[in-house]
Amino acid sequence: MTDPEEKDSPGEAQGPEEESSPTPPPRRKSSSSKWILSILAVVVLGAGVFVGVKVYLDPTPLPPLKVRSEAPRPSEDDPPSADPPEEEAVKGVEPAEEESTERKIDLIFAAESREEEIRIVVMEIRLDFKDVDSSRYFKENVVRYRDVVYRFLSSRKPPKNSYRHWQALLEDDLRTHLQETLPRGALKSLRLDYMYKL
Repeated sequence: MTDPEEKDSPGEAQGPEEESSPTPPPRRKSSSSKWILSILAVVVLGAGVFVGVKVYLDPTPLPPLKVRSEAPRPSEDDPPSADPPEEEAVKGVEPAEEESTERKIDLIFAAESREEEIRIVVMEIRLDFKDVDSSRYFKENVVRYRDVVYRFLSSRKPPKNSYRHWQALLEDDLRTHLQETLPRGALKSLRLDYMYKL
């Protein structure tokens, strides 16, 4: 038999203590600061997206770069010249380029194949317009073009979602559809630059 005093000796392992002081629950930081930071982050991100979209979709093009070369001013002692001075070319400044008639549309959408396989497809479509005015019309109505192209492609089911079948659909059917739907756009040709299936 064991002595009860031996059980209570401090050097030996004992079972769980019956009388323990309750530990207070950990202090929670105020959740209001987390909410304020998250709302502030959402507002900043939203403002950034808004400004980015507004700048991207702004129909007014930036004016071409104009640099005025400063010729030395004639002094009062110099006789007036009969011929106006020729304009000197400013080094390092290139003349404004003409607008391109090529534009592109990037799309990401869920495409269903004839075999009923659904894949996420990423495409870049290059549009070539007949003239600069048509290209500007596209730039002013890019959202409308994207919507028409997205609706057209979402309604098609090419076999196996293959590049070859999508290219044929785009170059023939989509081009015709865009020419009928948006005739002011004067689309000359259309090609599939790249396509990825995710």
